[in-house]
This record gives sequence, structure tokens and C-alpha cells, in this order.
Amino acid sequence: MLLKGGRPITTSPEIRELSAQYKLARRELPTADAAEVVDRIMPRLSAEHVLALAAEWLGMGGPPGLDTRATARGFVRNFVLAMDEPDDGF
Repeated sequence: MLLKGGRPITTSPEIRELSAQYKLARRELPTADAAEVVDRIMPRLSAEHVLALAAEWLGMGGPPGLDTRATARGFVRNFVLAMDEPDDGF
């Protein structure tokens, strides 16, 4: 899977859990926009998960200077946007 900008993400336990949370949020809110899905996912993440996603986002060139939760939210937002994109056949 690729995030916006074409950079690959790993299949770490944090990413697998984020994927599961995305699927759950999509089942609960099938017509929700990306922001609503992010709002549904974020409260479900543990502090450790938030920290791991924030570190991943910063490692991918995300903007520094935000608090950990806001940084992780950027990662989750891009993850949701990437998951919501139509499959291009690759």
C-alpha cells in the first residue's frame, strides 16, 4: 500500500491495527467523509499507537512542531485518504 506521495508504508503491527480500525470505522460509517473516519479512529488508538504513528509520520517527512496526537492525526488522515482512493489496478 502507498500513502500520498508514493512512499510505501510498512506492515508493522501499528499499521495492521490502523487498517483494522479503518475497516471498522467504514463499516460503522459507510457514507462518512475522510475527516469523519479519522474522527472515529483517533479516540480508539492507544497512547503507544499514537506515538508510533507520529514517529512514522515524522519519518515520512510530515511537518514537525505539532504535538504527538496532531502528528499522528496527520498520518491517520493520509492513511484514510489513501484507503479511500479507487484501486488503480496495481
